[in-house]
Amino acid sequence: GLAGGINYYLYVDNNPMLFIDDSGLLKINLLEPDSKEYKQFERTKDIPDKTIIAAHGNYKGDIIDVNKNIISVQMLVEIIQEHAKDWPANITGIDIRACGAGYGDESIAKRLSTQPVFVDFIVRGPEGDDCSRRNNMV
Repeated sequence: GLAGGINYYLYVDNNPMLFIDDSGLLKINLLEPDSKEYKQFERTKDIPDKTIIAAHGNYKGDIIDVNKNIISVQMLVEIIQEHAKDWPANITGIDIRACGAGYGDESIAKRLSTQPVFVDFIVRGPEGDDCSRRNNMV
């Protein structure tokens, strides 16, 4: 068994009969599990050829965990690699849905794109430090 470990139905809000991941692409949800945003993200449509990461961000271009700690690039690489075994071979990009994730030269999106494992990926995040600029991705 899984011995209380990995939850294989998390990507469908623990209800595989009601929610589906249409194309089988991976979503990584780093939001608070009991939050409205978490549940909304779990229901978002896939983006062909991309993995989507949801998290909260700050005006410095960082993303933060549920305890308000900054998630380092190395930690994010490890989180992604932990899930990568489930990726289809056609994944070519990562969209980070966190406020400010693409903001500035030191944003988490830009730092992640320089990691050797993702050098051939397109990594994007919102430029602004607020979520009203989600469509302004870099």
